[in-house]
Amino acid sequence: MTSAGSPPLVWGKWPRSGPPYPLMAHLVDTAAVASALVDRWVPSRLLDDPTREAVVAAAGLHDLGKAGPVFQGQLMARRRDSRFADHLAGLSTAGLGCPGPVLSGVRLAAGEEQALLRRHEVLSAAILAGRVEDAGAEGLAALVAGHHGCWRLPFDDYGAVPVALEAVRSDPGWSAWHRDAIAVIEGLVGGAGTSAVDPVVVPVAAGVVVVADWLASHLADVDPSGVEGADGDWEVWFERRVGDAHRLVEDLLGVPVRPAGSVEDILGVPSLRPVQQAVSASTARGLRLVMAPTGEGKTEAAFGRWLAHHAGAGSGLLFALPTMATTDAMLERVRPLFADTDARGALAHGRSILNGFNRPAGPLHGSVHNGPGGLSPSWWFNGRGRQVLAPVTVCTVDQVLLSVLAHRHNFVRLLGVFSKMVVVDEVHTFDPYMSGLLERFLRWAGRFGVDVVLMSATLPAERQRTYVEAYADGPAGLPAAVYPSVVTCTGGVVDVSPVAMSRPARTVVIDRMSFGGPDDIARYVAGVVAAHPDAKVGVILNTVGRVQQVATALHALLGCSGTHADGRCGTLWTAHSRFPAAVRSRQTAAMLGEFGPDSTTGAAVLVATQVVEMSLDIDLDLLITDLCPAPSLVQRIGRLHRHTHDPAVRRRPGGMRHPRVVLVTPDPWPDGPAGWLPYPAPVIGATWEHGLGGGAVNELVVPNDVQAFVDRSHLPVTALYGPEGEGLADELVTHLLGESAKAQRAGRAAIPTPEAMTSRTAAALEKFANAEVDGLRLSTRWDDTPTALVLLHNPDGPPGASTNGVWGGPIPSAPGYDEQAELLGCTVTISGRQAFDVTPRDDIGRPSPGRWDGTLLHDVVPLPLPSPDWDPDPLTGLTRRDQ
Repeated sequence: MTSAGSPPLVWGKWPRSGPPYPLMAHLVDTAAVASALVDRWVPSRLLDDPTREAVVAAAGLHDLGKAGPVFQGQLMARRRDSRFADHLAGLSTAGLGCPGPVLSGVRLAAGEEQALLRRHEVLSAAILAGRVEDAGAEGLAALVAGHHGCWRLPFDDYGAVPVALEAVRSDPGWSAWHRDAIAVIEGLVGGAGTSAVDPVVVPVAAGVVVVADWLASHLADVDPSGVEGADGDWEVWFERRVGDAHRLVEDLLGVPVRPAGSVEDILGVPSLRPVQQAVSASTARGLRLVMAPTGEGKTEAAFGRWLAHHAGAGSGLLFALPTMATTDAMLERVRPLFADTDARGALAHGRSILNGFNRPAGPLHGSVHNGPGGLSPSWWFNGRGRQVLAPVTVCTVDQVLLSVLAHRHNFVRLLGVFSKMVVVDEVHTFDPYMSGLLERFLRWAGRFGVDVVLMSATLPAERQRTYVEAYADGPAGLPAAVYPSVVTCTGGVVDVSPVAMSRPARTVVIDRMSFGGPDDIARYVAGVVAAHPDAKVGVILNTVGRVQQVATALHALLGCSGTHADGRCGTLWTAHSRFPAAVRSRQTAAMLGEFGPDSTTGAAVLVATQVVEMSLDIDLDLLITDLCPAPSLVQRIGRLHRHTHDPAVRRRPGGMRHPRVVLVTPDPWPDGPAGWLPYPAPVIGATWEHGLGGGAVNELVVPNDVQAFVDRSHLPVTALYGPEGEGLADELVTHLLGESAKAQRAGRAAIPTPEAMTSRTAAALEKFANAEVDGLRLSTRWDDTPTALVLLHNPDGPPGASTNGVWGGPIPSAPGYDEQAELLGCTVTISGRQAFDVTPRDDIGRPSPGRWDGTLLHDVVPLPLPSPDWDPDPLTGLTRRDQ
């Protein structure tokens, strides 16, 4: 072979300034990083020993296709560079020329043939697949073919290879170079990589190859001076690079770190509650559905399981939540548990740049937090999709669902998620589309034995069965639903363990009040406040508009005075999604102080949407709520009398010593779907008619009555196909057909099933990471409602971001990272027709490209203020003037 130290050089990386980096050195570097990853970072349960050896070999051979005329001469580059032409001419004199079919292909190839010829990873796979004497050749070919994020395989399921690629791999000069390179790599990794790789394991194993390639690019900057000195002695270079790679993995990625102490000491409790004991009772990996009332310590139960069974075994931890606000709140709960450790962590959601954790003072590279806050970020996790590779990841559930959407590099996400114990909270909020994606995730997680904990205050029995059967990959014989309980599926065996409550059952009185409009609700609340001046009253309404209208009326009735700021004026508080992002973070912290577990006696009224019903630890004396779906109603009731307080600090007002919810039902009853937005009218109807008996149910015993209430209210899609389907009302049939369509779309948008990988593997891999599936725009959420992210902008205001979340003065045309964060802090999400109206469109009605494409602000639309249509009120948020 023409070695890396001999002219002419076969290059692997060639910066615009500086000398080229030898391809052979990059291959050895990548093998070294892969070796460090499988030794130190990849949990032993994910890959068996033969597959680990194959991964290291594949990493060392992933760029083998760069040793070819198309790449070395950059023959298909959009811009020609004379240095590459000169370089290729030099290679030709050394017997590494350009075969005729390749030149013809470069000039004449089109479509898929051109794409195959252009991509060096395709040639890598073709070279390896050509080793017909090697039982693992096609497995290695599949591992290297995906290292740029998707699979374009140089062969179909029958082994056919395009002519131009065949010409390179059979060329005497190039094939000799390839043979020698393969011999070097297999010599370094012990002759490994000859065993067949299970097709189901290929995506996860390929993820390791990708991460090794990413990290190896950094090794090229770590003392590359010795590569010439290696002079073909790649064993010496490899050993040196393995040491460098271990340090790089620990510095950039980090490895799981268990905080010191017992589970009880770390959680700060004298003993574990029943649900916490049940979740950690078995060491066996599997699926656990944890269903218990709010306030029972489900989050601590999941963390306790990780501490007891995973933290010391190389598995990381991932917490996934439904919203960005609940994700930020969870990070604040998780971080103190890692106090005084050097554990790496990542926060991952669409606006994580606004969180101080992702924007610490000082440099991130090579630093650890090692302080009382707990966890430290890494600059390396700022790359797209890398956050789930952190040993501890707190994220929105979108990050988990993205791992099973058919898009580029999804298998790297899958590797990151599978390397951890996965906790998904508030699963009752998932519609059939998100549930369908979660089911596909569970099917893959079950095949790899990933420990998964799904948590919810409620979950219909039908949904429980669906999730268990997905993980078990077939009927699992789930017993009758029990509440509260922990349902466990391990090794195909299902167990339902009832769990005791940490406090006695409580009876929640349900009163029904009919109201004609927001003014009626405001007058009722004002009357409650007058009768109970120390009460903390919560009013949870279904839409932002209703919250704003009720809050405005209450402001006048309560005679609130003082400055309006962050959704507060005196004792009146508001909370919903239409406050600027920076304001909402302050708002949440202040709300927890007034209504949280450490709150004190004193009057306060909170008027909010359902943003407060999930993962927000507030404690109300009285709840007034719109009628809503049964799981949401249970969640809202969970904010009532949530904690037991020292009476000297906070006491319940007289007449509010027992939990009571006032259910707001409209009078007259709305006719049509618009009256129940954002919820489907049939779902509300089922909750009212079947769950609450049309108003006949006047109390709910928690936990005794919860499961039956939720199951009575549930509308399974399967009702369409049973004998009862013929008698369903047209409106209900339409709703169920829509829900069925969501589930079907999830199946089309998701990666192939594990079973599909074992037959016609090449076709399944090419579908695995497509950027587009049957013309679908891939998303983790069902997005049939228009939304717009608007930047509140006052051109005449003081320059920069104001405390009220309005950007003043000129808008930067090319904002830097910090300016992007400040601009995002002045954004508000609006939806529906209002979003459609503010979004710029071209002549045929399509949304116009944003002015900041390619940045974090790519979907932001400036909203000039003052506006004839909108008022950014500090108390009620961004308000439509005509509502």
